Amino acid sequence: MGLVRSDNTIKFLAEFGLVFLFFQAGLESKRDEIGRAELRLGALAWLASFALAVGFVGVLYLFGMVARRCSSPSFCRRRRSAF
Repeated sequence: MGLVRSDNTIKFLAEFGLVFLFFQAGLESKRDEIGRAELRLGALAWLASFALAVGFVGVLYLFGMVARRCSSPSFCRRRRSAF
């Protein structure tokens, strides 16, 4: 609808808010109460979510819903000509 425009101020406030949220979460956690079992569970949950995300993006890529982006145009041309 074009009612709101995003500029650098909004982007800065969004990033600052995210940093502040992580800072607050860090203040709320108590290191003494976190044991090995909790750390292991957190690491497994993170790995599982990362694997699901990679698998989901891979499926989207196979169906052509996600395009490959190249940082170097000459590298992209070489890759396309190889196929």
